[in-house]
Amino acid sequence: DPTTPETLHLSGLCDLRRAYASGDAATATKAKKLFGAAQRADPTRAGSLFRYFESSLVESGTSEVTQHLLDVLVTAYNLSPQVDDIALATAQALIQHEQFEDAVYILRPMVGDVHASERAEFAKQLIDAAKAERLDGFMLSGSAQISSDDR
Repeated sequence: DPTTPETLHLSGLCDLRRAYASGDAATATKAKKLFGAAQRADPTRAGSLFRYFESSLVESGTSEVTQHLLDVLVTAYNLSPQVDDIALATAQALIQHEQFEDAVYILRPMVGDVHASERAEFAKQLIDAAKAERLDGFMLSGSAQISSDDR
């Protein structure tokens, strides 16, 4: 059934991958619409919200997070705070919007993760930047890869 949240999400991932490969904004827009439809069909889909955010960045060709996209990320984080990619992107967007305390709150649990030392170090660097209220060197990025956290 092409209208199930799972099918819509997977179709969106295919389009997002094509958009990354080609740099085509129209394909990213198509992906964004599919992720939005998947989330409307199942409002608990944090992964679809995250990919909606990601495809919006690819579509615009910038790392600037609008207030709308920040709201999308915060909703995704609230649905799945345990998903590191969502937490990191949300914290980075909060830093971009100068909401430093909220970013530190999200990042703090990641710093002590001995199983993901590189991610823990990155989280610590973000916390240091947030505590210093610095935005220099800030850049959001992502990749359209299916993972076990992709819901």
